[in-house]
Amino acid sequence: MVLIGAFLLCFEVQEASAFYNSQTGRWLSRDPLGEQETISVLYVVNGNDLVNNIDADGRITVTEGPRHLTDKTCGGYDVQFTFTLDHPTIPPHFRPPYGFLVQEVSLMIVIFKCDGFPKRIEFQHWYEMAPWNGNNRFEDTSSFPKSPSSYGYVVAAGTIKYFSKLTTGDLTKNPNWHQTTGRGPNVESTPPWWNFPSANGESTGYRVSGSSWNCCCCRNSSTPFANP
Repeated sequence: MVLIGAFLLCFEVQEASAFYNSQTGRWLSRDPLGEQETISVLYVVNGNDLVNNIDADGRITVTEGPRHLTDKTCGGYDVQFTFTLDHPTIPPHFRPPYGFLVQEVSLMIVIFKCDGFPKRIEFQHWYEMAPWNGNNRFEDTSSFPKSPSSYGYVVAAGTIKYFSKLTTGDLTKNPNWHQTTGRGPNVESTPPWWNFPSANGESTGYRVSGSSWNCCCCRNSSTPFANP
């Protein structure tokens, strides 16, 4: 179709059309992901790089998979999460790792002794990464040790995004990302690219785990939970 001397290209994306005006260099219809993709640039498709980026239906997502939850009593638990990428694209001439699954983790711990005095009350926050080498599957373990003769709760929440190495650089060679006890390679400050659109339109994934318990006065109740 020719319109005022400009060629309009049409791409079908989940029953919606994305029109590109080559003369003005912009898309005339919004990205189907809308604000989930980016707040400031709603009129883009595949990061405006249709040669190297492929998103067949406009809805590439980080998918939460099966998880296994184990109750260790008195607040202790183990849970194994799995995550997959639907159709991640590898840019030409890339070498692994191709990208990174980056997780923002918030951990709240509130524990009281049986006499009512605080035993442990703290809040932790960090960013943790796992390199993607093309196997399309990530695993994440969340756990907490049991705390006898106490009552309280613990909640660990994660927000998961996938970023290409083009955005983050090679985090495996970045000295700021280091392994610590109970965590994978992590940093506590917000990465400068965290609020950028995630790679190739990957949407955000979430997971929550924790436990509440009361192991006082001959009671031994414990309720771990995990979602998804």
